[in-house]
Amino acid sequence: MTPYYDRDGITIYCGDCRDVFSILSGVSLIVTSPPYNQLGSRLPSAPSGMHAETNWIENTKAVGYWDDADEHEYQRWILNVMADARSCVTDDASLCFNHKCRWRKKVLLHPIDIVRTFYPWWTLRQEIIWRRAGSTTLNAKLFAPNDERIYWCVAGKEWIWNQDGASFLSVWDIPQDRVAGGHPCPFPPELEKRCVLALSRQDDIVLDPFAGSCTTLMAAKLSGRRAIGIEINEDYCKIAAERLRQGVLAFEDS
Repeated sequence: MTPYYDRDGITIYCGDCRDVFSILSGVSLIVTSPPYNQLGSRLPSAPSGMHAETNWIENTKAVGYWDDADEHEYQRWILNVMADARSCVTDDASLCFNHKCRWRKKVLLHPIDIVRTFYPWWTLRQEIIWRRAGSTTLNAKLFAPNDERIYWCVAGKEWIWNQDGASFLSVWDIPQDRVAGGHPCPFPPELEKRCVLALSRQDDIVLDPFAGSCTTLMAAKLSGRRAIGIEINEDYCKIAAERLRQGVLAFEDS
């Protein structure tokens, strides 16, 4: 498979990540956030509350992943992706998997139930709380959620660990990033940077199989690592490649 972009230690593949894993090896860290299966028919046709005051719904319908799967099939797909990803990592590799609590017919779906299915390919090491500054869900008859989860999982009995990472603690106060490169749900660069600094070494390979606007690749590059991103949406690949051609530091304000 020919890379969509390959320059200065950063490689982007445009395609399904499960098709790309077979040509990869030596990955020391995966940092990723899959689609949340929240879009499609689940998006309201008439936004209310804070969404009525923004263009988030319209922007997401225009450029977001149309992830509208049956929940059982969605969770099976996530498991299969993470199991396949195990084939391209080192024995001391880590996975940082970002997800959040969701609701279906007023029933809570907790991401830890998905992550526990990753065993024996991945063993859950720690749950980190990402606390955002605020919430846009103020009219759902519940305490407005302003948190997501980063699940740190390990591939083997030993793993890469940089002791300075202990100072990040287990609750991360990081503001939600604004829309980066047209992506409706971008990672804040500080989140990936903490994962990269704590769980990889200089010149290691960091992989994001759901690369989106490729902020993970930026964090890896700026931390002295190599990076591989896989993104199925060619529009995002095009945006990321153009930003990278302009210089990786262009990501710092994304």
